[in-house]
Amino acid sequence: MPPRLHIHVIAFSRRGDGKKILIAANFGTDEVCLSLKNIQKITVLVSNMKEVFYQGGELRLRSCEAVVLEII
Repeated sequence: MPPRLHIHVIAFSRRGDGKKILIAANFGTDEVCLSLKNIQKITVLVSNMKEVFYQGGELRLRSCEAVVLEII
């Protein structure tokens, strides 16, 4: 089954210097969950919210939330 698309979410990743960075932003009014399979650990580098919700391979983005994560 292909990943679920969210029309108000922009997400992409970049690799370099031995690191992988994920940038994700939810521009919609509803909360969305992004599946991050095969990710062992995340480190929050930047967020516009006090808390980032990641559990069980799911990243929860609230309305107008944006994050920059280092993923392993």
